[in-house]
Amino acid sequence: MSKITKIVFVSNFFNHHQKFLSDELYNLIGDGYKFIATVPMNEGRKALGWKQYDLNYIEYSYKSREDYEKCMALINDADVLIVGSAPEKMVRDRIISNKLTFRYSERFLREGLELKKFLYRFVKYRYLNPSCKSVYLLCASAYTSEDYRKLGMFKKRAFKWAYFTEAIKYDDISHLLKSKNKTEILWCGRFLKLKHLEDVITAVGKLVNEGYNCTLKVIGGGNEVSINEYNTIAHSTCDKEFLTFLG
Repeated sequence: MSKITKIVFVSNFFNHHQKFLSDELYNLIGDGYKFIATVPMNEGRKALGWKQYDLNYIEYSYKSREDYEKCMALINDADVLIVGSAPEKMVRDRIISNKLTFRYSERFLREGLELKKFLYRFVKYRYLNPSCKSVYLLCASAYTSEDYRKLGMFKKRAFKWAYFTEAIKYDDISHLLKSKNKTEILWCGRFLKLKHLEDVITAVGKLVNEGYNCTLKVIGGGNEVSINEYNTIAHSTCDKEFLTFLG
């Protein structure tokens, strides 16, 4: 393959999950890197405090017909395309043309193997990702490759992926370690059943029962599971107060 000079990342909306990787790709190839946002950030994410960025490499396909056509040209002309959550019509021609494309995905069998959904995905996903085309999988979960393997897909075409974060380098971390509270555990996330905060609460409660001096502080929110439910789990695990919700 010739030198890669054009990389396009297309997904729903730009956020901190993609920023640090995007910054590095932009540093590597300059204006050859573009991120295409296909929809505005939703109100739910804004309410969680997600920042909206205005960066040189971001394009918005939804703002006008002209913007959409510009983004389609970027997609079809890219040396490498990374696809997250985006309309299939935007990438279909490129895949059929056998141009190098990477789909990044979390696992989709979070709730187990439901036959009706499984059969639907089996037909749809295999149609959208023909094994004879240059389509590869970037796994944003330890279980993603196994989920797709059950569909008979991406064999020897799946790679580890991540939500890349900024790495801060320290010449000396001794002062940082001294400033940390060694008895405090912090959990951050949305209150979703699939995140299993209850397991963390139970584990810390058992540590406290065994005589360890530690506490659990939680930052997050959501409506799938209530704070009262988590407090009930904590109290059933341990008589001592060790759980604090910070908001």
